[in-house]
Amino acid sequence: MVKKISILIADDHKMFRDGIKALLEKEKDMQVVSEAENGLQVMEKLQEKLVDVILMDIDMGETNGLETTRLVKAKYPEVNILVLSMHGDHNYIVRMLEAGAIGYILKNAGKEEMLNAIKSVAQGDSYFSKEVSVR
Repeated sequence: MVKKISILIADDHKMFRDGIKALLEKEKDMQVVSEAENGLQVMEKLQEKLVDVILMDIDMGETNGLETTRLVKAKYPEVNILVLSMHGDHNYIVRMLEAGAIGYILKNAGKEEMLNAIKSVAQGDSYFSKEVSVR
């Protein structure tokens, strides 16, 4: 039995979380184990169950992805963070990487790129979409 990559989706838009979850449910080696709509929920969910990868949005209301990434990495350094954002400018990318994220893809990425990014990040390798690498 192959160990599935456990995933937490952190995004304040339920429709987006539902869509990502629907895509990932078809994957034999991945499993969405929890969801959060803000950073406080991310920390609560991690207390209940650690995951391999967090798909982290940056804009999530009062507790944003930048601060949440810092908190997660301070308390749970073994959890790897892949940023899924619509923000592709240099400042956001650098700040999220400094906070502890090891991957960054834009929300306009396709399914295959997202799957490749999750697999890379789950193994502790960094992953950046082409648009992000250029910046």
